[in-house]
Amino acid sequence: MSEGMTPRDFMKTASAGATAACFLARGAKSAEAKDTSERLSKPRLLLEPFGYAGARPMDGMLRRQYLATREYFYNLPDDDILKGFRKRAGLPAPGNAAGAWGAEDLGPLFGQFLSGMVRMYKATGDTTKTVGSSSAKAP
Repeated sequence: MSEGMTPRDFMKTASAGATAACFLARGAKSAEAKDTSERLSKPRLLLEPFGYAGARPMDGMLRRQYLATREYFYNLPDDDILKGFRKRAGLPAPGNAAGAWGAEDLGPLFGQFLSGMVRMYKATGDTTKTVGSSSAKAP
């Protein structure tokens, strides 16, 4: 923003520029319209999943965060994870409620939990069952 220009003036100028750009782009698109049916018939790969198999957390902040997350998730008691599911099924539900979004049931968070664990495994190959076990194998 130049000196002396108010935020309101800046927004007016920016919106006018954006509007002009849309009209210019529309004109360019109409020239390409004849190729549209050809382009639409050929699917293009715009996005592909990230392959975690080749990723490894190196020493530093990301590795420390991974290890802290792994320790937290691996030390969650099964009863705490399953409490809401058991309660919903009418079964005895020992364990502690998760709190926050998982206060009643971890159902909404379970997919995120499972997906995170799978991604951690794919990135590290870590097969540790519990962090505190004698067979713990750090990646």
